[in-house]
This record gives sequence, C-alpha cells and structure tokens, in this order.
Amino acid sequence: MVLAHLAGIRIFATGGLGGVHRGAEDSMDISADLTELGRTPVTVISSGCKSFLDIPRTLEYLETQGVGVGTFADGREGKVDIPAFWTRESGIQSPTVIQDEQEAAAIIFAQSSLGLSSGLHFANPISQEHSIPKAQMDVIIEQAIDEAERSGSTGSDNTPFILAKIRELTGGRTVTANRALIESNVIRGTKVACELAKLEAQSGRSLDGISQGLGGVGRNIATALQYIGAKVQLCSATGDDASGIAARNLLAAQGLSLSGIIKKPSNQTAQYVAVNDARKDLVLAMADMSVMENCTSEVDTIWKARLEESKPPWLVVDANWDPYTLQRWIMHGKAVNARIAFEPVSVDKSSRLFASHSTNEFSLGVLPDNAISLASPNRLELASMHAAAREAGVFDRDDWWQIIDAMGLSSSGSRDRLVSIVGAELVDEGVPQQSIQLLPFIPTILTKLGDNGVLITQMLKHGDDRLTAPNHSKYILSRADTNDKILGGIYMRLLAPAEMISASDVVSVNGAGDTFLGIVIAGLAKDKPKSLVDLVHTAQQGSRTTLKSTEAVSPEISTLKDQL
Repeated sequence: MVLAHLAGIRIFATGGLGGVHRGAEDSMDISADLTELGRTPVTVISSGCKSFLDIPRTLEYLETQGVGVGTFADGREGKVDIPAFWTRESGIQSPTVIQDEQEAAAIIFAQSSLGLSSGLHFANPISQEHSIPKAQMDVIIEQAIDEAERSGSTGSDNTPFILAKIRELTGGRTVTANRALIESNVIRGTKVACELAKLEAQSGRSLDGISQGLGGVGRNIATALQYIGAKVQLCSATGDDASGIAARNLLAAQGLSLSGIIKKPSNQTAQYVAVNDARKDLVLAMADMSVMENCTSEVDTIWKARLEESKPPWLVVDANWDPYTLQRWIMHGKAVNARIAFEPVSVDKSSRLFASHSTNEFSLGVLPDNAISLASPNRLELASMHAAAREAGVFDRDDWWQIIDAMGLSSSGSRDRLVSIVGAELVDEGVPQQSIQLLPFIPTILTKLGDNGVLITQMLKHGDDRLTAPNHSKYILSRADTNDKILGGIYMRLLAPAEMISASDVVSVNGAGDTFLGIVIAGLAKDKPKSLVDLVHTAQQGSRTTLKSTEAVSPEISTLKDQL
C-alpha cells in the first residue's frame, strides 16, 4: 500500500484483507494492514478478511482508523453481508452497499477531493460458483481453530496452520476459490480504475502516466556528450532480443556509433523500471542488468582495442559493470593514459569500486598514481562508497595515511572550517568528511546534493593558481607543506543550484545526474578547459533542462555548447 501510494497508484486489488484475530482482546493480534490503511490514501479491493478472524471487531477497528468500508452488491438488492473471503455471506451486514464500479470510483474521487489521509476498503464477494456455503465453512473453521489450539500453534504460526488445515478439510476447494477471487478482484479493480480515470479527466485532474524509452546510465552520459558537441564512443552490451534490436536501432538513429555495442545472445537486454512520486523523485527502482555482468573477455579484447586505437583523454565508467569487469575497464583506461571518471549509478552498486580493489593484477592507487580522477556521487552514494572503502581496509594503508598527513589538515579538527564552507547540516551528516577521506583515491569528487547544489571537493596539485588567488582563499580548506612537489591543498566549495525549479515543472529526475556528468566531462576534455566551477555551473543548467524534459537527456542542452 505504501509503495502504491508513493507511486501514485490509487487502487490496490488483492486477495484478502487482514483482520482482528479472535481473542485479540487478550493477544492484541491485529493485522498491520488495517493500521496502514488508516493512514494511507489507497483503495483496497479484496474479498474481505478470512472467516476465522473476528469480522465484527475488524469492522470496528477499521471504523476507528477512519477507513470507509463498502461491499459491491454484485447483482443483489437491498442490504448485503460483507464477504468472508471464501464465502459470499458472513452473517455481518456491510456498512455500505456499492452498486457498481461507477459508484465506487465516485466515492474514491470524493474522498480524494477532501484531502483525507485514510484509505478505503471495497469488498468484492467471491462468485456464487466458487463460494463455499457459510454453514459448511463455519464447521470447518471451528475444527481448524480447535486443532490449532490443541497443537499449540500460536503467534505467527497460527494463521499458516489454520489455512493448511482448512485446505485439507475442504479437499483443496479453498485453493480453487483463492484463484477465482483474486482474478475477480483484479477485474473489478481494473474497471474501477478506468471509471476513476474518466472522472479525473472530466474534472481536469489526471494521474501521471507510464512512459517507456531508451535509457541507461552509459547511454545517457554518451547522449549528453553528443548533444554538447563532444566526440564520444559508447561501449555497452545488449541481448539479441527485440529490446536489443530496438535499442541498437534507436542508437543508430541518434547518430551514436554501434561499433562499441556487442550482442550477448544468452542474455536479455537490460531493463530498468523507475517509480517516481508526485514530486517526480525516485522512490523505487527495479533493474535487470545481467547483460552487463561477466564481460571481462569483451573488455580485454574488443573494448581494449577500441581504447588503444582512440586513446581518449577521458574514459567514463559506471557501476553497472560487475566489480571485476569494472576493474578491467579501469586497468585498460589507465594503460592508455586516459583520465577516468566514475559514475556510481546507485547506492548498492556504488560500492563496486572498492569491492575488489586489491587483486594480484589491480589495486586502486593513491595520488599521484591514482586510477580514478573524478567521481560524481549523490550524498547516499558517497556514503556507500565511503563505507565500502572502509570495509575494504583502504583507510588502513600506509600510502593513504601518507597522503592524509600531507594534506595539512588541522590536528585539532576542522569542523568549524567545514561548517563555514558547507554548513552544519552537511558536516553533521558527514558529507565533506567522507569526501576528504576518499580524495587520495579520487582527487575530484562532485557530490550532487539536490536542492542544496553540488559540493566540489578537490585535491589541488602543487602550484595550482587557486592556492594563491584571493578570491579562492575562503575555499582552501588546507594547504600541503610547501616542500611537497605533488600536493598543494584541499579545495572545497558548495555551489548552489543554478536555478530552483518548482515541483510542478519537474518531469523526471532519472537522467539529471547523467546529464550533469556528461557536460562536466565534455568541458574537461577540451584542449583548454574552463574552471571546474564554471563547468559545474553549466552542468547544473543542463541538469535543470533535463529535469523539465520527457527525454532521459534533453536535446536542449545543446544550447550550452558555447559555455564550454
């Protein structure tokens, strides 16, 4: 129910509802979905609670929680009973009778107009054909409950025991009834949803729809680079299925070369489903990226050859690759002297950078032998990367300590200085501290903070002009020893958003971060790149443009070319 509400789904069709258990006055055993329905504005359509529960007390509890309850007439006239799951009649009169789907939709529409936070429960009786007579079920249930008591099945074991015994005593009829009522509830819920959509459309209120398109972190970053005028080669994998054919055709139509796209017939093309809330923020994501797993042989042959041939100034790798494939990409990129940018993708996958950081062939080095030049996590991904690094033991390495000691940070602590630069909230959250500790491995970290902007944390090299420029002095967190010929100091600056966007203007947040990184890399790849601050500012503008677009990356970012 919670996920449905967050996704903007108004009607939830299921088999049955939980309830107040018999003897709840002593055990306090009340199903959690009753409480949740009292605080979640979703309409649940089910065949009621099972008749071995206390149906009168269930109705009383729902009333206490502010949940409206009604039962579909289903061809009957006058007052009707609320159903008891396998049985159309329970002997307990329903508080309200709903004649049809149009009336049900009107109730939902009216409730939403009032702005109430509670939900509704519409009971849909099992069909006459599959209903088990009440008198027969009453006997079976009493026998099942009696056997449960004798066996000592209590608590969480009680319901499974009773259900299994009822199935046994009915000769499996309850299983057939279960299937029938679920199908009936889904059909009823779908019809109600259609009627509600009609009412919403007539009133000028409509629900957000479902859209489908070509995406993927790598593709989105490549698209941003292409739109902004950079030369780019996308390296990825698809299945040899319908989705893969469509993806390759769309990439070709977009003008991206397919020479770096391989087919893996044994895998299906990657799929990603995102659920966004009313503010368009990502709430839930589901993905099948198995096609990106176990690609080491392709990296070591096909894509390695592409790298050696093109010798790119920048290589962007994302965490959709499995840890070992990611490791091979980094090794080969470093071998051709490419600077490498890491896109963490998600909280879970961001840890992959440190998941296998130390093997016989590969280890993430620290300055000046660092493999990764830049990363662009959000605050949650940054925390995940930091936790993975700590768990991998990289903060215990001597070479890491040497860089930390050389940074010139105050031995008495830098909290006041950090607060003056980024504010107490981020310091209390640990964002700047985590960035600093990762700097020896990733000397430039651009942490995306949503409405708070972007935090630039950068290890400056010896002789960097910003170390002596008066207008940058307030952003110099520390200075290395003047005798150090490699390190200059730490630069930290919080850049506010280029422009605040109202929630009503946001279409989707899913490609904004990819747009941001693509524009930054396009700028850094120039022969004479502008300052990082200027590039981040331009990238923020591009992200804002994508937030307002139905496309994963807005084509309109091409207007920012001249700013690079």
